[in-house]
Amino acid sequence: PTTRLKPLPQVVRGLLSRFPDIKLEANLDNGLAIMRGVDQGRYDVAFGYSENAEAFGDLIRVKVFDDQPIVVVRPGHPAAGANHPLSASELLQYPMASVGITTNFGAWIGELSELEAHNVDAYVSNDVDMLKACFPASHTLRGARFVFAEELASGALVEVPLQWESTYHCWMVTTPENWRLPVVKAVADIAREAAGLSAGG
Repeated sequence: PTTRLKPLPQVVRGLLSRFPDIKLEANLDNGLAIMRGVDQGRYDVAFGYSENAEAFGDLIRVKVFDDQPIVVVRPGHPAAGANHPLSASELLQYPMASVGITTNFGAWIGELSELEAHNVDAYVSNDVDMLKACFPASHTLRGARFVFAEELASGALVEVPLQWESTYHCWMVTTPENWRLPVVKAVADIAREAAGLSAGG
């Protein structure tokens, strides 16, 4: 879902500039569905969270960028004033908005009480813009840091210190057959350049 923010817009602009006659169709879907679409031949390439690609072992994977998953709140939320990194149980005192529970976050939070189980998926959506626009002031919001960069810089959102540390990996995936196509390799290069990585590096 977050690829609608990075790197998809940069890839579309770069690809249309480099291949002005190309016929391009861009689709947004949830993480597993978009990877399955590549595996089944419905899409030529996809960008998404690395965990979503793990079930499709035959796909070619190209790392585009890394980031850090974080939790943010609106100013005035009790967690905004935390003076120590919160444990999972402390964090889950509050209802959370997110795109869903990832494997590494699920491993950190462990077994949940009834209240924690309710709070951890109190508001789930695969639309990141909708999450940011609509999550209540009572909720926390979890996602990759780049998703919240503007709001953190402006003070509209505040990062919550956590005991949890993890890495968000964005990959481009494609089939071995498509990887032989110059235009597909160009997509990978454009995406990595947009993310500040050297092409082919």
